[in-house]
Amino acid sequence: MPEAHGAKAYDGANIIIAALENSDCATGQKLADAIRDVKMSGLQGDFSYNENGIGLSSTQIGIVQGGKVVPADS
Repeated sequence: MPEAHGAKAYDGANIIIAALENSDCATGQKLADAIRDVKMSGLQGDFSYNENGIGLSSTQIGIVQGGKVVPADS
């Protein structure tokens, strides 16, 4: 079974870092708004938050083979 927790933590940390940088280290509601404004390509897919707070609408699982990431067979 693929391990996804590391990718989630990596993407989440990068989203928080981007939001903090873009908001001059805001807190509370201003930080929450800055997080929703982040658009980025992460390990899990392309993040862009919608009006419901969903940031990732699709993702794929890959396997590293020969130094390249290839889609996992379903």
